[in-house]
Amino acid sequence: MKKIMGLLLLFGFGVGFGQQTIFQNRNSYNTLYGTSSMNKEVNQPKEAKGSQYFQENFMYAFVDDLEKPFKMRYNAFFDEMEFEKDGVTYDLDKGQYNLVNFDDLKKKYVIVDYQDGNDVKRGFLIELTSGEKVSLYKREKIGFVEGKKSASGFGIDTTAEYKPLKDEFFLGTPEGAIILIPSSKNKFLQLFKEKNKEIEKFLKDNKINLSKEKDLKKVADYINTL
Repeated sequence: MKKIMGLLLLFGFGVGFGQQTIFQNRNSYNTLYGTSSMNKEVNQPKEAKGSQYFQENFMYAFVDDLEKPFKMRYNAFFDEMEFEKDGVTYDLDKGQYNLVNFDDLKKKYVIVDYQDGNDVKRGFLIELTSGEKVSLYKREKIGFVEGKKSASGFGIDTTAEYKPLKDEFFLGTPEGAIILIPSSKNKFLQLFKEKNKEIEKFLKDNKINLSKEKDLKKVADYINTL
């Protein structure tokens, strides 16, 4: 895909009820490709507490190897990278780009296909470490809890709320697969049949907790030395 560079310029678009492609001229040097975010707002509760974002402000980020940064933010509820133009919010086209790097936040989001249950999903993961043998990724998630009316009419109603969920960690293999890291050490070791003895010893000696980010970084760095 031919890379595009320069400042954000919106053109040739129409805003509709559902998502529609906004940008048509693929040869422009001044375009960031995206789709309208309007459909996300239609069915959202008006009085939900919390936020769909860990960082609500738009921050400068570099997209792929484009020369200039764009103001963006990550929507952890919809798993979309958003940017804004003339007061309208758009979702970055996941099919056009590979990464979004926030220097100030020290977060590098990669757009990849990864295993999500029995399905393969394309979305944004934070790259924690990258190596020749394995890479480590994290997915930030925010969930939604429905509000409830008191059944008796005398109790307290609860308001709908967006709540941060537990981070998920993924492992990238040399074959290109990206899989959810199992919490069980035995299942984790089964991923490395040739080196599982060495890795098992490392886990034990370093009292590794497979649910902790800093421990997983240690493991990934160690595996890349084997």
